[in-house]
Amino acid sequence: RLPEYQETLNMSFPDCQFGLDNKTFLYISGDSRIHIWDIESKKEKISYVDKNHLSHTFSCFGWLNYSPVHDAGGTNISNLSVGYSDGTIINWDLIRGVATRSLGSIGSPCSSGIAYSICKKNLFVSCISQNIITKYSLISGEVIGSISAGKKAVSKIVMNPKLDVLAASCGSSIKLLEVETGRRKKLEASFPGGARCML
Repeated sequence: RLPEYQETLNMSFPDCQFGLDNKTFLYISGDSRIHIWDIESKKEKISYVDKNHLSHTFSCFGWLNYSPVHDAGGTNISNLSVGYSDGTIINWDLIRGVATRSLGSIGSPCSSGIAYSICKKNLFVSCISQNIITKYSLISGEVIGSISAGKKAVSKIVMNPKLDVLAASCGSSIKLLEVETGRRKKLEASFPGGARCML
């Protein structure tokens, strides 16, 4: 265990994630600052903060950390989409260290889950108290579709890395949603209290 990561032990998931290159570790602190650590040196590599970080709270994120683009040190950190309590979603280019686009609008329901499409050009977002998963274009920033998860609100979502299928936590069940057709299939299992984290 790295002593510097002690703060993450007290945070509710999913506030942190290891990079797929096994060299980096990303977490978002209580003041909505984004921190990226180098695992081997046990030191913080870089941190980012948006201008409104004190006026809204982090709720969820999706980290696209397997792009062929690398930073100057050869570490793969790529792009990040962060959802906040005021309904906004900010996309970050972590190579340049800038917020590139804001999705959603202030006053919208707080986002509960974020997942990238297989083509990496679109973003799926679920919101607290809603049963609809919204599909955004990362190129235009506009809403280009939606998927109904059924009658119950969606608390978490995750995309299958090889199939065009979303898994959505809805109440005490998990449903598999085909992105193209919108077909739903319920897993034959019950999760009392709901699934709070899916990978």
